[in-house]
Amino acid sequence: MDDAIYLEWARSIALHPLDPYAGEINWHGTSEPLVSAIRNPPLWGWALALLGSISGWSERALHLAQLVPSAVFLWASHALARRWCARPWVALALVAFAPVFLLTSATVMADTALAAAWTCAILCWCRPPGERGTALGVLALAVAGLLKWYGLALVPLLYCWELLSAGRPTRRSAWLLMPLALALALELWTRAQHGASLFASAEQHSIGAEGLALDAGLRAWIGCAFLGGACGGALLVLPLLARPHGRLVALAAAAGALAAFLVRGELRRWPSLAQATQGESWAIAIQAGVWGFLGLALILLALAELRVRTREARLLALWIGGTCVFAIFVDWAILARSVLPALPAFAIVLARALEGARVMQRAAGRTLLGLALGAGALLGVVLLRADTEVAEEARASATELARAPSGTRVWFQGHWGFQWYAQAAGARAQDRARPAPSAGDRILVPMLNSNIFGVDAQRVRVLEERKRALHSPLVVLGPRSGAGWWAHTLGPLPFAWNLGEVAQTWVFERR
Repeated sequence: MDDAIYLEWARSIALHPLDPYAGEINWHGTSEPLVSAIRNPPLWGWALALLGSISGWSERALHLAQLVPSAVFLWASHALARRWCARPWVALALVAFAPVFLLTSATVMADTALAAAWTCAILCWCRPPGERGTALGVLALAVAGLLKWYGLALVPLLYCWELLSAGRPTRRSAWLLMPLALALALELWTRAQHGASLFASAEQHSIGAEGLALDAGLRAWIGCAFLGGACGGALLVLPLLARPHGRLVALAAAAGALAAFLVRGELRRWPSLAQATQGESWAIAIQAGVWGFLGLALILLALAELRVRTREARLLALWIGGTCVFAIFVDWAILARSVLPALPAFAIVLARALEGARVMQRAAGRTLLGLALGAGALLGVVLLRADTEVAEEARASATELARAPSGTRVWFQGHWGFQWYAQAAGARAQDRARPAPSAGDRILVPMLNSNIFGVDAQRVRVLEERKRALHSPLVVLGPRSGAGWWAHTLGPLPFAWNLGEVAQTWVFERR
Protein backbone atom coordinates (compact mmCIF):
# COMPACT_ATOMS: atom_id res chain seq x y z
CA MET A 1 0.00 0.00 0.00
CA ASP A 2 2.90 2.37 0.69
CA ASP A 3 4.49 1.49 -2.65
CA ALA A 4 3.71 4.94 -4.03
CA ILE A 5 5.69 6.85 -1.41
CA TYR A 6 8.72 4.61 -2.03
CA LEU A 7 8.45 5.19 -5.77
CA GLU A 8 8.04 8.95 -5.39
CA TRP A 9 11.06 8.92 -3.10
CA ALA A 10 13.04 6.89 -5.65
CA ARG A 11 12.18 9.36 -8.42
CA SER A 12 13.45 12.19 -6.27
CA ILE A 13 16.66 10.27 -5.56
CA ALA A 14 17.14 9.68 -9.30
CA LEU A 15 17.26 13.47 -9.67
CA HIS A 16 19.39 14.08 -6.54
CA PRO A 17 21.32 10.84 -5.88
CA LEU A 18 23.69 12.46 -3.39
CA ASP A 19 20.84 13.88 -1.33
CA PRO A 20 18.18 11.17 -0.86
CA TYR A 21 15.92 13.47 1.17
CA ALA A 22 15.73 16.44 -1.16
CA GLY A 23 12.26 17.56 -2.20
CA GLU A 24 8.72 17.35 -0.87
CA ILE A 25 5.78 14.95 -1.07
CA ASN A 26 2.08 15.13 -0.30
CA TRP A 27 1.38 11.88 1.55
CA HIS A 28 -0.66 12.90 4.58
CA GLY A 29 -2.90 15.49 2.93
CA THR A 30 -0.38 18.31 2.74
CA SER A 31 3.08 18.81 1.30
CA GLU A 32 5.97 18.03 3.64
CA PRO A 33 9.72 17.51 3.28
CA LEU A 34 10.77 14.02 2.30
CA VAL A 35 13.00 13.85 5.35
CA SER A 36 9.95 13.95 7.62
CA ALA A 37 7.65 11.83 5.43
CA ILE A 38 10.00 8.91 4.68
CA ARG A 39 11.52 8.27 8.14
CA ASN A 40 13.67 5.45 6.76
CA PRO A 41 17.38 5.14 5.93
CA PRO A 42 18.13 5.63 2.22
CA LEU A 43 19.42 2.25 0.99
CA TRP A 44 16.13 0.96 -0.46
CA GLY A 45 15.39 4.34 -1.99
CA TRP A 46 18.74 4.22 -3.80
CA ALA A 47 18.05 0.67 -4.98
CA LEU A 48 14.62 1.59 -6.36
CA ALA A 49 16.04 4.72 -8.01
CA LEU A 50 18.65 2.59 -9.81
CA LEU A 51 16.10 -0.02 -10.87
CA GLY A 52 13.60 2.62 -11.98
CA SER A 53 16.16 4.53 -14.00
CA ILE A 54 17.31 1.36 -15.78
CA SER A 55 13.81 -0.02 -16.45
CA GLY A 56 12.13 3.26 -17.34
CA TRP A 57 10.01 2.93 -14.18
CA SER A 58 8.34 -0.19 -15.56
CA GLU A 59 5.88 -1.49 -12.98
CA ARG A 60 6.49 -5.07 -14.06
CA ALA A 61 10.27 -4.74 -13.82
CA LEU A 62 10.10 -3.20 -10.35
CA HIS A 63 7.90 -6.02 -9.09
CA LEU A 64 10.05 -8.69 -10.73
CA ALA A 65 13.08 -7.22 -8.96
CA GLN A 66 11.39 -8.12 -5.65
CA LEU A 67 12.01 -11.76 -6.52
CA VAL A 68 15.65 -11.27 -5.55
CA PRO A 69 15.17 -10.37 -1.85
CA SER A 70 12.28 -12.86 -1.71
CA ALA A 71 14.54 -15.67 -2.94
CA VAL A 72 17.32 -14.66 -0.54
CA PHE A 73 14.84 -14.64 2.34
CA LEU A 74 13.60 -18.14 1.51
CA TRP A 75 17.15 -19.45 1.05
CA ALA A 76 18.34 -18.01 4.37
CA SER A 77 15.23 -19.28 6.18
CA HIS A 78 15.82 -22.80 4.87
CA ALA A 79 19.54 -22.69 5.68
CA LEU A 80 18.80 -21.59 9.24
CA ALA A 81 16.09 -24.25 9.60
CA ARG A 82 18.55 -26.93 8.45
CA ARG A 83 20.75 -25.93 11.34
CA TRP A 84 18.10 -25.67 14.04
CA CYS A 85 15.45 -28.29 13.25
CA ALA A 86 15.29 -31.81 11.80
CA ARG A 87 12.65 -31.08 9.15
CA PRO A 88 13.76 -27.85 7.45
CA TRP A 89 11.34 -28.33 4.54
CA VAL A 90 8.42 -27.96 6.98
CA ALA A 91 9.76 -24.62 8.19
CA LEU A 92 10.41 -23.53 4.60
CA ALA A 93 6.82 -24.38 3.59
CA LEU A 94 5.43 -22.44 6.55
CA VAL A 95 7.48 -19.41 5.50
CA ALA A 96 6.86 -19.64 1.75
CA PHE A 97 3.07 -20.00 2.05
CA ALA A 98 2.56 -17.54 4.90
CA PRO A 99 0.22 -14.71 3.88
CA VAL A 100 2.64 -12.10 5.24
CA PHE A 101 5.39 -13.33 2.93
CA LEU A 102 3.20 -13.59 -0.17
CA LEU A 103 1.51 -10.21 0.24
CA THR A 104 4.62 -8.30 1.29
CA SER A 105 6.70 -9.77 -1.53
CA ALA A 106 4.11 -8.48 -3.99
CA THR A 107 4.93 -4.87 -3.03
CA VAL A 108 7.98 -2.76 -3.80
CA MET A 109 8.45 -1.71 -0.18
CA ALA A 110 11.58 -2.42 1.84
CA ASP A 111 10.09 -5.04 4.18
CA THR A 112 11.06 -8.16 2.22
CA ALA A 113 14.62 -6.90 1.73
CA LEU A 114 14.79 -6.14 5.47
CA ALA A 115 13.60 -9.65 6.34
CA ALA A 116 16.18 -11.14 3.95
CA ALA A 117 19.04 -9.12 5.42
CA TRP A 118 17.82 -9.85 8.96
CA THR A 119 17.73 -13.62 8.42
CA CYS A 120 21.11 -13.60 6.64
CA ALA A 121 22.65 -11.71 9.55
CA ILE A 122 21.46 -14.34 12.02
CA LEU A 123 22.49 -17.16 9.68
CA CYS A 124 26.05 -15.79 9.31
CA TRP A 125 26.58 -14.58 12.87
CA CYS A 126 25.07 -17.53 14.76
CA ARG A 127 27.28 -20.21 13.29
CA PRO A 128 28.48 -23.39 15.01
CA PRO A 129 31.86 -23.13 16.76
CA GLY A 130 34.79 -23.04 14.36
CA GLU A 131 32.88 -21.69 11.37
CA ARG A 132 33.62 -18.19 10.11
CA GLY A 133 30.90 -15.70 9.35
CA THR A 134 31.49 -12.57 11.39
CA ALA A 135 32.23 -10.28 8.45
CA LEU A 136 29.22 -11.46 6.45
CA GLY A 137 27.03 -11.19 9.52
CA VAL A 138 28.11 -7.59 10.14
CA LEU A 139 27.57 -6.76 6.45
CA ALA A 140 24.04 -8.19 6.53
CA LEU A 141 23.39 -6.33 9.78
CA ALA A 142 24.57 -3.06 8.25
CA VAL A 143 22.32 -3.61 5.23
CA ALA A 144 19.34 -4.26 7.52
CA GLY A 145 20.05 -1.07 9.46
CA LEU A 146 20.28 0.96 6.26
CA LEU A 147 16.99 -0.44 4.96
CA LYS A 148 14.83 0.36 7.98
CA TRP A 149 15.68 1.58 11.45
CA TYR A 150 14.16 -1.56 12.97
CA GLY A 151 17.04 -3.47 11.42
CA LEU A 152 19.25 -2.09 14.19
CA ALA A 153 17.27 -4.21 16.66
CA LEU A 154 19.51 -7.02 15.44
CA VAL A 155 22.38 -5.53 17.44
CA PRO A 156 21.05 -6.48 20.90
CA LEU A 157 19.76 -9.80 19.52
CA LEU A 158 23.17 -10.81 18.18
CA TYR A 159 24.82 -9.52 21.35
CA CYS A 160 22.55 -11.86 23.31
CA TRP A 161 23.83 -14.71 21.15
CA GLU A 162 27.35 -13.89 22.28
CA LEU A 163 26.26 -13.95 25.92
CA LEU A 164 24.39 -17.22 25.43
CA SER A 165 27.42 -18.77 23.68
CA ALA A 166 30.30 -17.57 25.85
CA GLY A 167 28.59 -16.28 28.98
CA ARG A 168 30.26 -12.90 28.51
CA PRO A 169 30.96 -10.33 25.76
CA THR A 170 33.56 -11.56 23.28
CA ARG A 171 36.06 -9.72 21.11
CA ARG A 172 33.87 -9.97 18.04
CA SER A 173 31.03 -8.21 19.92
CA ALA A 174 32.80 -4.95 19.09
CA TRP A 175 31.92 -5.52 15.42
CA LEU A 176 28.29 -4.91 16.34
CA LEU A 177 29.14 -1.24 16.91
CA MET A 178 29.87 -0.70 13.20
CA PRO A 179 26.21 -0.57 12.04
CA LEU A 180 25.46 1.77 14.93
CA ALA A 181 28.30 4.02 13.80
CA LEU A 182 26.88 4.06 10.26
CA ALA A 183 23.44 4.99 11.59
CA LEU A 184 24.95 7.76 13.71
CA ALA A 185 26.87 9.15 10.71
CA LEU A 186 23.66 9.17 8.64
CA GLU A 187 21.82 10.93 11.44
CA LEU A 188 24.49 13.63 11.79
CA TRP A 189 24.58 14.17 8.02
CA THR A 190 20.80 14.52 7.83
CA ARG A 191 20.78 17.06 10.65
CA ALA A 192 23.52 19.08 8.98
CA GLN A 193 21.94 18.89 5.52
CA HIS A 194 18.24 19.29 6.35
CA GLY A 195 18.12 20.43 9.97
CA ALA A 196 15.99 17.43 10.87
CA SER A 197 16.51 14.16 12.70
CA LEU A 198 15.63 11.00 10.78
CA PHE A 199 15.78 8.83 13.85
CA ALA A 200 13.73 11.20 16.01
CA SER A 201 11.13 11.45 13.26
CA ALA A 202 10.88 7.67 13.08
CA GLU A 203 10.69 7.39 16.86
CA GLN A 204 7.92 9.98 17.04
CA HIS A 205 6.04 8.12 14.29
CA SER A 206 6.36 4.85 16.23
CA ILE A 207 4.86 5.91 19.55
CA GLY A 208 1.31 5.53 18.32
CA ALA A 209 0.50 9.20 17.71
CA GLU A 210 -1.14 8.36 14.39
CA GLY A 211 -2.72 5.11 15.54
CA LEU A 212 -6.14 4.19 16.88
CA ALA A 213 -6.22 4.61 20.65
CA LEU A 214 -6.71 1.18 22.25
CA ASP A 215 -6.15 0.04 25.80
CA ALA A 216 -3.22 -2.32 26.34
CA GLY A 217 -5.30 -5.49 26.63
CA LEU A 218 -7.30 -4.90 23.45
CA ARG A 219 -4.20 -3.81 21.53
CA ALA A 220 -2.41 -6.97 22.69
CA TRP A 221 -5.20 -9.21 21.42
CA ILE A 222 -5.54 -7.37 18.11
CA GLY A 223 -1.77 -7.77 17.79
CA CYS A 224 -2.12 -11.51 18.39
CA ALA A 225 -4.84 -11.62 15.71
CA PHE A 226 -2.58 -9.88 13.20
CA LEU A 227 0.25 -12.23 14.12
CA GLY A 228 -1.99 -15.25 13.64
CA GLY A 229 -3.32 -13.96 10.34
CA ALA A 230 0.18 -13.18 9.12
CA CYS A 231 1.19 -16.81 9.68
CA GLY A 232 -2.13 -18.03 8.26
CA GLY A 233 -1.91 -21.73 7.51
CA ALA A 234 -0.17 -22.48 10.81
CA LEU A 235 -3.69 -22.53 12.29
CA LEU A 236 -4.34 -25.91 10.66
CA VAL A 237 -1.08 -27.32 12.02
CA LEU A 238 -1.93 -26.67 15.68
CA PRO A 239 -4.29 -29.67 16.06
CA LEU A 240 -1.31 -31.92 15.34
CA LEU A 241 0.31 -30.63 18.54
CA ALA A 242 -2.57 -31.62 20.82
CA ARG A 243 -0.62 -34.37 22.58
CA PRO A 244 2.63 -32.72 23.75
CA HIS A 245 1.36 -29.15 23.88
CA GLY A 246 -2.31 -29.71 24.68
CA ARG A 247 -2.32 -27.36 27.65
CA LEU A 248 -0.78 -24.49 25.67
CA VAL A 249 -3.20 -24.97 22.80
CA ALA A 250 -6.18 -25.25 25.17
CA LEU A 251 -5.11 -22.10 27.03
CA ALA A 252 -4.85 -20.15 23.78
CA ALA A 253 -8.23 -21.51 22.63
CA ALA A 254 -9.91 -20.47 25.89
CA ALA A 255 -8.37 -17.01 25.59
CA GLY A 256 -9.63 -16.80 22.00
CA ALA A 257 -13.19 -17.66 23.01
CA LEU A 258 -13.16 -15.06 25.78
CA ALA A 259 -11.57 -12.45 23.53
CA ALA A 260 -14.30 -12.90 20.91
CA PHE A 261 -16.88 -11.66 23.43
CA LEU A 262 -14.68 -8.77 24.56
CA VAL A 263 -13.72 -7.66 21.04
CA ARG A 264 -17.38 -7.59 19.98
CA GLY A 265 -18.07 -4.99 22.64
CA GLU A 266 -15.19 -2.81 21.45
CA LEU A 267 -15.91 -2.73 17.71
CA ARG A 268 -17.43 0.74 18.03
CA ARG A 269 -13.90 2.10 18.38
CA TRP A 270 -13.57 1.64 14.61
CA PRO A 271 -15.87 4.25 13.01
CA SER A 272 -16.61 2.02 10.02
CA LEU A 273 -17.96 -0.69 12.37
CA ALA A 274 -20.07 1.52 14.61
CA GLN A 275 -23.24 0.63 12.67
CA ALA A 276 -22.44 -3.08 12.16
CA THR A 277 -25.40 -5.43 12.52
CA GLN A 278 -25.44 -8.08 15.24
CA GLY A 279 -24.55 -10.78 12.72
CA GLU A 280 -21.69 -8.74 11.25
CA SER A 281 -20.27 -7.87 14.65
CA TRP A 282 -20.31 -11.52 15.73
CA ALA A 283 -18.65 -12.59 12.47
CA ILE A 284 -15.86 -10.08 13.03
CA ALA A 285 -15.46 -10.93 16.72
CA ILE A 286 -15.27 -14.69 16.06
CA GLN A 287 -12.57 -14.16 13.44
CA ALA A 288 -10.64 -11.99 15.90
CA GLY A 289 -10.90 -14.83 18.41
CA VAL A 290 -9.69 -17.46 15.93
CA TRP A 291 -6.69 -15.53 14.61
CA GLY A 292 -5.83 -14.24 18.07
CA PHE A 293 -5.86 -17.84 19.27
CA LEU A 294 -3.29 -18.76 16.63
CA GLY A 295 -1.10 -15.76 17.44
CA LEU A 296 -1.17 -16.47 21.17
CA ALA A 297 -0.48 -20.16 20.59
CA LEU A 298 2.61 -19.30 18.53
CA ILE A 299 3.87 -16.97 21.26
CA LEU A 300 3.32 -19.66 23.93
CA LEU A 301 5.18 -22.21 21.81
CA ALA A 302 8.08 -19.77 21.56
CA LEU A 303 8.10 -19.34 25.33
CA ALA A 304 8.06 -23.12 25.71
CA GLU A 305 11.38 -23.16 23.85
CA LEU A 306 12.96 -21.60 26.94
CA ARG A 307 12.58 -24.95 28.69
CA VAL A 308 14.97 -26.54 26.18
CA ARG A 309 17.86 -24.48 27.64
CA THR A 310 19.92 -24.32 24.47
CA ARG A 311 21.25 -21.09 23.00
CA GLU A 312 19.30 -21.66 19.77
CA ALA A 313 16.01 -22.09 21.64
CA ARG A 314 16.61 -19.01 23.75
CA LEU A 315 17.57 -16.93 20.73
CA LEU A 316 14.37 -18.01 18.97
CA ALA A 317 12.34 -16.90 21.99
CA LEU A 318 14.14 -13.54 22.13
CA TRP A 319 13.79 -13.09 18.36
CA ILE A 320 10.03 -13.68 18.49
CA GLY A 321 9.51 -11.75 21.72
CA GLY A 322 11.31 -8.64 20.54
CA THR A 323 9.45 -8.60 17.23
CA CYS A 324 6.07 -9.02 18.94
CA VAL A 325 6.74 -6.19 21.40
CA PHE A 326 7.72 -3.84 18.58
CA ALA A 327 4.90 -4.85 16.23
CA ILE A 328 2.17 -4.68 18.87
CA PHE A 329 3.18 -1.96 21.32
CA VAL A 330 5.89 0.23 19.76
CA ASP A 331 5.06 0.77 16.09
CA TRP A 332 2.54 3.50 15.24
CA ALA A 333 0.01 0.84 14.20
CA ILE A 334 -0.23 -2.93 14.19
CA LEU A 335 0.90 -3.99 10.72
CA ALA A 336 0.91 -7.58 9.50
CA ARG A 337 4.14 -6.94 7.59
CA SER A 338 5.95 -6.04 10.83
CA VAL A 339 5.89 -9.77 11.65
CA LEU A 340 7.89 -10.72 8.55
CA PRO A 341 11.42 -10.47 10.09
CA ALA A 342 10.41 -13.06 12.71
CA LEU A 343 8.58 -15.41 10.33
CA PRO A 344 11.55 -17.85 10.07
CA ALA A 345 11.68 -18.02 13.87
CA PHE A 346 7.96 -18.84 14.11
CA ALA A 347 8.33 -21.48 11.39
CA ILE A 348 11.32 -23.12 13.09
CA VAL A 349 9.56 -23.15 16.47
CA LEU A 350 6.51 -24.79 14.91
CA ALA A 351 8.67 -27.32 13.04
CA ARG A 352 10.49 -28.18 16.29
CA ALA A 353 7.15 -28.61 18.05
CA LEU A 354 5.97 -30.97 15.32
CA GLU A 355 9.16 -32.98 15.78
CA GLY A 356 8.43 -33.21 19.50
CA ALA A 357 4.94 -34.45 18.71
CA ARG A 358 6.45 -37.15 16.46
CA VAL A 359 4.03 -36.22 13.71
CA MET A 360 6.43 -37.26 10.95
CA GLN A 361 6.85 -40.76 12.37
CA ARG A 362 3.29 -41.74 11.44
CA ALA A 363 1.90 -41.98 7.91
CA ALA A 364 -1.35 -40.40 9.05
CA GLY A 365 0.58 -37.56 10.64
CA ARG A 366 2.53 -36.89 7.45
CA THR A 367 -0.70 -36.90 5.44
CA LEU A 368 -2.44 -34.50 7.82
CA LEU A 369 0.60 -32.21 7.84
CA GLY A 370 0.66 -32.18 4.04
CA LEU A 371 -3.05 -31.32 3.92
CA ALA A 372 -2.57 -28.56 6.49
CA LEU A 373 0.33 -27.04 4.57
CA GLY A 374 -1.62 -27.30 1.30
CA ALA A 375 -4.63 -25.57 2.84
CA GLY A 376 -2.32 -22.86 4.19
CA ALA A 377 -0.89 -22.34 0.71
CA LEU A 378 -4.41 -22.00 -0.69
CA LEU A 379 -5.24 -19.40 1.95
CA GLY A 380 -2.16 -17.42 1.00
CA VAL A 381 -3.05 -17.51 -2.70
CA VAL A 382 -6.64 -16.37 -2.01
CA LEU A 383 -5.38 -13.45 0.07
CA LEU A 384 -2.85 -12.52 -2.61
CA ARG A 385 -5.68 -12.41 -5.12
CA ALA A 386 -7.80 -10.31 -2.75
CA ASP A 387 -4.99 -7.78 -2.39
CA THR A 388 -4.48 -7.74 -6.15
CA GLU A 389 -8.18 -7.02 -6.67
CA VAL A 390 -7.97 -3.90 -4.50
CA ALA A 391 -4.85 -2.73 -6.33
CA GLU A 392 -6.40 -3.31 -9.76
CA GLU A 393 -9.54 -1.38 -8.80
CA ALA A 394 -7.42 1.53 -7.56
CA ARG A 395 -5.52 1.58 -10.85
CA ALA A 396 -8.68 1.37 -12.96
CA SER A 397 -10.59 4.07 -11.08
CA ALA A 398 -7.63 6.46 -10.91
CA THR A 399 -6.80 6.04 -14.60
CA GLU A 400 -10.38 6.37 -15.85
CA LEU A 401 -11.62 9.14 -13.57
CA ALA A 402 -8.53 11.32 -13.93
CA ARG A 403 -9.46 11.88 -17.57
CA ALA A 404 -11.23 15.18 -18.03
CA PRO A 405 -12.05 17.66 -20.81
CA SER A 406 -9.18 19.81 -22.01
CA GLY A 407 -8.54 22.72 -19.65
CA THR A 408 -10.11 21.02 -16.63
CA ARG A 409 -7.76 20.36 -13.74
CA VAL A 410 -8.25 17.16 -11.74
CA TRP A 411 -7.34 16.85 -8.07
CA PHE A 412 -7.53 13.84 -5.81
CA GLN A 413 -7.50 12.93 -2.14
CA GLY A 414 -6.19 9.67 -0.72
CA HIS A 415 -2.85 8.06 -1.33
CA TRP A 416 -1.40 4.54 -1.70
CA GLY A 417 -1.54 3.11 -5.22
CA PHE A 418 -4.40 5.42 -6.19
CA GLN A 419 -1.99 8.37 -5.89
CA TRP A 420 0.60 6.76 -8.15
CA TYR A 421 -1.86 6.03 -10.95
CA ALA A 422 -3.79 9.31 -10.61
CA GLN A 423 -0.60 11.32 -10.88
CA ALA A 424 0.49 9.26 -13.87
CA ALA A 425 -2.82 10.21 -15.52
CA GLY A 426 -2.19 13.92 -14.88
CA ALA A 427 -4.14 14.51 -11.64
CA ARG A 428 -2.71 16.45 -8.69
CA ALA A 429 -2.81 15.65 -4.98
CA GLN A 430 -5.07 18.08 -3.12
CA ASP A 431 -3.33 19.96 -0.31
CA ARG A 432 -5.55 20.88 2.60
CA ALA A 433 -3.14 23.63 3.68
CA ARG A 434 -3.14 25.43 0.34
CA PRO A 435 -5.81 27.20 -1.73
CA ALA A 436 -8.74 25.02 -2.76
CA PRO A 437 -9.34 23.96 -6.38
CA SER A 438 -10.86 26.62 -8.63
CA ALA A 439 -14.36 26.62 -10.09
CA GLY A 440 -14.77 23.91 -12.69
CA ASP A 441 -11.97 21.73 -11.28
CA ARG A 442 -12.70 18.11 -10.45
CA ILE A 443 -11.89 16.32 -7.19
CA LEU A 444 -11.57 12.52 -6.92
CA VAL A 445 -12.26 10.98 -3.51
CA PRO A 446 -11.62 7.20 -3.25
CA MET A 447 -13.32 5.92 -0.10
CA LEU A 448 -11.27 2.71 0.17
CA ASN A 449 -8.16 4.71 0.98
CA SER A 450 -6.36 6.74 3.64
CA ASN A 451 -5.95 10.43 4.51
CA ILE A 452 -9.35 11.45 3.16
CA PHE A 453 -10.29 14.87 4.51
CA GLY A 454 -13.54 15.40 2.63
CA VAL A 455 -15.04 18.25 0.63
CA ASP A 456 -17.25 21.22 1.40
CA ALA A 457 -20.70 20.11 0.27
CA GLN A 458 -21.74 23.73 -0.33
CA ARG A 459 -18.93 24.30 -2.83
CA VAL A 460 -19.09 21.14 -4.93
CA ARG A 461 -21.58 19.10 -6.90
CA VAL A 462 -21.50 15.37 -7.59
CA LEU A 463 -20.50 14.46 -11.13
CA GLU A 464 -20.16 10.71 -10.75
CA GLU A 465 -20.14 7.91 -8.21
CA ARG A 466 -18.12 4.87 -9.25
CA LYS A 467 -18.94 1.69 -7.30
CA ARG A 468 -17.35 -1.71 -7.86
CA ALA A 469 -18.06 -4.73 -5.68
CA LEU A 470 -15.08 -6.75 -4.44
CA HIS A 471 -15.67 -10.38 -5.42
CA SER A 472 -12.94 -12.17 -3.47
CA PRO A 473 -14.34 -14.34 -0.62
CA LEU A 474 -11.75 -12.83 1.70
CA VAL A 475 -10.68 -9.18 1.86
CA VAL A 476 -7.50 -7.63 3.21
CA LEU A 477 -8.95 -4.13 3.14
CA GLY A 478 -12.62 -3.68 3.97
CA PRO A 479 -14.15 -1.20 6.42
CA ARG A 480 -17.45 -3.10 6.60
CA SER A 481 -15.79 -6.48 7.12
CA GLY A 482 -13.23 -5.20 9.64
CA ALA A 483 -10.19 -6.05 7.51
CA GLY A 484 -7.11 -3.84 7.86
CA TRP A 485 -4.07 -5.84 6.76
CA TRP A 486 -1.97 -2.73 6.25
CA ALA A 487 -2.84 -1.11 9.60
CA HIS A 488 -5.14 -1.95 12.50
CA THR A 489 -6.52 1.58 12.29
CA LEU A 490 -8.45 0.39 9.20
CA GLY A 491 -9.94 -2.67 10.92
CA PRO A 492 -9.35 -5.06 13.85
CA LEU A 493 -8.61 -8.05 11.59
CA PRO A 494 -5.68 -8.73 9.25
CA PHE A 495 -8.17 -10.12 6.73
CA ALA A 496 -11.81 -11.12 6.92
CA TRP A 497 -14.73 -12.76 5.17
CA ASN A 498 -16.12 -10.41 2.59
CA LEU A 499 -19.33 -8.95 4.05
CA GLY A 500 -20.21 -7.04 0.90
CA GLU A 501 -17.26 -4.71 0.39
CA VAL A 502 -17.52 -2.07 -2.32
CA ALA A 503 -14.75 0.10 -3.76
CA GLN A 504 -16.38 3.52 -4.10
CA THR A 505 -14.92 6.65 -5.68
CA TRP A 506 -16.67 10.02 -5.86
CA VAL A 507 -16.09 12.59 -8.56
CA PHE A 508 -16.93 16.17 -7.49
CA GLU A 509 -16.83 19.40 -9.45
CA ARG A 510 -15.94 22.66 -7.74
CA ARG A 511 -18.74 25.21 -8.07
